[in-house]
Amino acid sequence: MADTDESLLKSFAISRDENAFRILADRYLGLIFHTARRRTTSRQLAEEVSQNILCALAKKASSLAKTPELLPAWLHRATLYESTKAMRAEASHQRAKQLQHPESLVSADAPQTSAWSEAIPHLDLALDKLPASDRRVLLLHFFENLPFPAIAQTLGSNPSAVQKQSRRALEKLARILRGRGVTLSATAIAAGLGGELAKAAPVALLDSATAAVLSGSATYSTTGLTLMFAMKSNVLIPLTLLLCAMPLVLQQVAISKVKGQNDELRRLALDNSATKSPDRHGSMVATGTRISSNLDIMTLVKEQDEARRAGGLKRTAFTEKLAALAPDVLVRLIGEAAVLSLQREKKAGILEALIGSLADKDVRLAVTTAVAAFPAGPELENLISQTGVTRRFGVWAAADPLAALAWFQAQEQSDKFNPASAPGFRDPIKGFKAPLIRALVGTDNPQAIAILKSVAETARWSLLGDALRDFEPQKNKDKSGIAVRFMPVIREAFPHDLQEQALGAVGNSLAAGFDFDLEEASRFFTQADLSNEERAIIARSIAESTLGTSRSPLDAKRDARIDAEMRTWLQDVMPGLAGEIMEGARDNVAASRAYQAQCTIKRLQEATDLTDRKLSSELMNGNLKSHRQEALDLAGKIQDPALRATTIEFLNKQ
Repeated sequence: MADTDESLLKSFAISRDENAFRILADRYLGLIFHTARRRTTSRQLAEEVSQNILCALAKKASSLAKTPELLPAWLHRATLYESTKAMRAEASHQRAKQLQHPESLVSADAPQTSAWSEAIPHLDLALDKLPASDRRVLLLHFFENLPFPAIAQTLGSNPSAVQKQSRRALEKLARILRGRGVTLSATAIAAGLGGELAKAAPVALLDSATAAVLSGSATYSTTGLTLMFAMKSNVLIPLTLLLCAMPLVLQQVAISKVKGQNDELRRLALDNSATKSPDRHGSMVATGTRISSNLDIMTLVKEQDEARRAGGLKRTAFTEKLAALAPDVLVRLIGEAAVLSLQREKKAGILEALIGSLADKDVRLAVTTAVAAFPAGPELENLISQTGVTRRFGVWAAADPLAALAWFQAQEQSDKFNPASAPGFRDPIKGFKAPLIRALVGTDNPQAIAILKSVAETARWSLLGDALRDFEPQKNKDKSGIAVRFMPVIREAFPHDLQEQALGAVGNSLAAGFDFDLEEASRFFTQADLSNEERAIIARSIAESTLGTSRSPLDAKRDARIDAEMRTWLQDVMPGLAGEIMEGARDNVAASRAYQAQCTIKRLQEATDLTDRKLSSELMNGNLKSHRQEALDLAGKIQDPALRATTIEFLNKQ
């Protein structure tokens, strides 16, 4: 019998087959361990959580065998739940240390150096917010490395429908992450998931955790509390009370430190909202029902936790409660929340909710309050990113670019944003540059060029790409019109040898991922005053972005449709060079895919721990047409005859 999840679960549930359990552990411990590691940021906690989940898997094998296709999603959610319990227990211990050593309140996390690194802390909670069917497809595709035909067979669907569902799920995931201040395209998320979810668990952990579960020495318990529950009751109760009291003491100490700052911010809020408050675009709206100004921040944190778990009407009620708060109350609560000693995700969650509620009333006040309340130091950049401050700054800048520019220039001169004042973190003010540039370009303000020129030449292309992104996509703004306004800026801010990269960024912004908007791109070419060289570069960039969206080597019908549409469009906008541009774009896309295939082949050739199933999945999941013979040689190493034949047949069809 093949080693399917169903057969392994049934074998272990019925006969306690230890080998079956070891195969399951080897298959899924990577998902469990790295989910726990991302959630807890602690290797030790992740290892303990992993052992607890394996215990739960052993206990529930019989019931899980009834719906084996749900196993990856069940393990992922169970790991998140167990990680949360582990962090609560660990937080009690850390707060006790912080009470004696207040300097430990400063985060010691290493700075993140890429958009994907910033997304990792939010990744698993974002995945968990997806509908169950979408989460299941992504886990099967990216964790188990199953190609879409195999997923379709498992779920009783067809490959085309599964591939479309995967694309939609990635786009939903991108929207969820944008809501937490992390901006990544669906394609970038797909690339990141492919590497992140495929990580294997440490070999030592696989051996020790599996042995502990099978021997019965491991028990399912909340991490960090085993010792406590082993104590006598007359010791346990006072200790529990002490640990419960410690967070309150720490929070009151921290809150008192910013009382003066909050008073100043509160006066600012009252000046802006005596009877009415400007809305997020500067118009005047009623402030709504006022709730007691004595509202406690920890009460709100608890209510948000309960609302998140309950969902539905309770979550709606919590959102409505925040919406009813007066601006001065929200200002106070943001200041208090900013200095709380809470787990990072929980702290960011309450801050994001408060800042969002204030932004709905006065987006300028929300941004300035948040930045003023956040403590200087290594945590500053993460708080700005995780709570969506830069995104809301983009809304403010679009409504009032001159006021946003003045505030930005003041922050540049502030000691708070001087890297020398807090070594070990990147410049947090950098995140405000892209939305400000976009807003200034929209009003033809020359300061946009000055801001672009303030960064190194090699970094301008990346900043330009961020600035071309719409910070309010729900408004359906004129994408081609914005791109037209950027052209003079590009000519001024970029030296000639870097303009091709900059023009490529314009083309990428006009190509709308999987659903290419030909009309929008055509409008740009009609409106923009472009040289022939500029037209050719941008047209090639659009063609490359569009032709490169195909991820399945077997999706010939879709590829043919895109190819035909692109040829027709190029004939319209570049009649004399359409064929040359098309072939050049195809060559570049093919070269890029060949390079990716080469990297995949090299990685598989050097791998020493690949099972038959993983090797087959890797070969069938990649577009390896350019390296078919090497792929077929690797497929010949698969021991399972049926799996080897299926893989070879798939590769030959490419």
